[in-house]
Amino acid sequence: MIIISRGWGLVVPIIVVIITFAVTTCMKFFDQNLPTLQWLSITCMISSVILWPLGRYLNTHSRKKSEELDILNLSLDERIERIFEESKNTFYFIPVEYWGIILIVLSLVFQIVQTE
Repeated sequence: MIIISRGWGLVVPIIVVIITFAVTTCMKFFDQNLPTLQWLSITCMISSVILWPLGRYLNTHSRKKSEELDILNLSLDERIERIFEESKNTFYFIPVEYWGIILIVLSLVFQIVQTE
């Protein structure tokens, strides 16, 4: 399996694995038998709460202040293009903070699928 990351991008799978281990350990400790989709949803939710602020911190502190002032004069397409070009911390070409959004959406999908 090929893992594509840049900078601190590997923090995404590391945090997800650690949170998954912690949730499953807590479930076994408290003798809870939750459906698979429910504990996956909990794992994604907790991971997203950690990854969003961590990714914002990592990617905003890797940019220079002068570059942030220049972005105000650009069009929306140029801004989006610049965000993906300048992100120094990516996992599969997606900035770390956006993995928080992806995981929260995945968590909601797991909850919806489980209730049906």
